[in-house]
Amino acid sequence: MTLTPPDDDYNEQADSLAGAAHVVAARIHAGATLWCIAPGLDDHARHLAVEFVHPASVGARAVSAVALLTLPHDDLIDSARYSARAGDVIVSMGDADTQFVSELGERSQAWGVTHLHIGWSAQPRPFTATRFVRIGEDSRAERLLTRAYHLLWELTFICLRQPQSPVASSETESCAVCADEATIGEVEQLLDGDSARVRTAFGPSRVDVSLVPPLKRHDLLLMHAGSALRVLAPAKSIL
Repeated sequence: MTLTPPDDDYNEQADSLAGAAHVVAARIHAGATLWCIAPGLDDHARHLAVEFVHPASVGARAVSAVALLTLPHDDLIDSARYSARAGDVIVSMGDADTQFVSELGERSQAWGVTHLHIGWSAQPRPFTATRFVRIGEDSRAERLLTRAYHLLWELTFICLRQPQSPVASSETESCAVCADEATIGEVEQLLDGDSARVRTAFGPSRVDVSLVPPLKRHDLLLMHAGSALRVLAPAKSIL
């Protein structure tokens, strides 16, 4: 009997799922809550959350997981923004080329949240999520989506059974001159003078904003050494 080797798409998906499970397990090991979002496909968000809260495997630990249900775009972004805390994980599912997924990918790093998307896309790399598990977009899309997040759940629990789940390393680049990391932050409040209170993965920070144009709440900033250097994305950039 001749065995046909798996094609590149399956190899890529397997590698993506294994890497994603490793990261999710590390976050759960550190106390993360898992937020499940599937715009227009709420049953899948509920399904994944239930799998983590009530694991079918005997002896498996229950994981804090919540489904955030479909709302208008801006409301769903706010729901994710105010629900997830630094260190949590957001798993979005479905079409990666939507406005919501794109903005979630942009802002998750500023919130200190790991973003994983499982779904399909017409683009090679559609957004800036920490992890992307690509599945095909055809008549089997929802069945393949269900299979992918079941595998994510099973692989995550395999990682959690290890004596010590390693914490994933930071992917933030450092300054070549002073070795300080460039930081992404989201404006929470404009303060007196040329400063603002900004949400970052490490907590709120007071930042000098004199080098950038006038800001609005929820503008996304690139910061370094206590100063905002550039506006990465304006507030409510996608309406």
